[in-house]
Amino acid sequence: MTFQPLKYSLLTAGALFALGQTARAEDGSQLYAQTVQLCNRGEFPRSYVRVNTQSGDPLRVRSQPAGTQIGLIPDGWAVRVLEWSRNGYWVKVTSHFGFDPGEFGFGSAPDFAEGWVSAGYVKDEGRHCFKPEGVGQLVAPEVFGTLPVEVQGDWLATADSLFEA
Repeated sequence: MTFQPLKYSLLTAGALFALGQTARAEDGSQLYAQTVQLCNRGEFPRSYVRVNTQSGDPLRVRSQPAGTQIGLIPDGWAVRVLEWSRNGYWVKVTSHFGFDPGEFGFGSAPDFAEGWVSAGYVKDEGRHCFKPEGVGQLVAPEVFGTLPVEVQGDWLATADSLFEA
């Protein structure tokens, strides 16, 4: 007789737990599947990271994790991720074209090479169909004197107010 109340309380708790899971899944707080947008030619978005050395120096590229130096990537560049090391300390990167430029190189990065870089010097940019653009920077407001800097203004409304005066 003492076993029956315990059995019913476990069944009741299990049912309430299942109802709670169903309610959370229906309200969208738990995402079980993600919608992935296809890029051109039916490809999936690729993972990108941005080089961030904090000193502005180029990042050393190595032949393998902790291997010999084979190239340099300029600070601020966005590069494609090919793979991560098992421990997560190293990431294999390549150009946004998806290949090592080899003897052709890049004009702004003649020492660029596909290889391994320390994961501590890259920032995840997410998955994109195309290389993510760099962060734009504005000229300091002091350059313009006392005039405020307007970033996303309505140019037509500005022109109308100029001609009304």
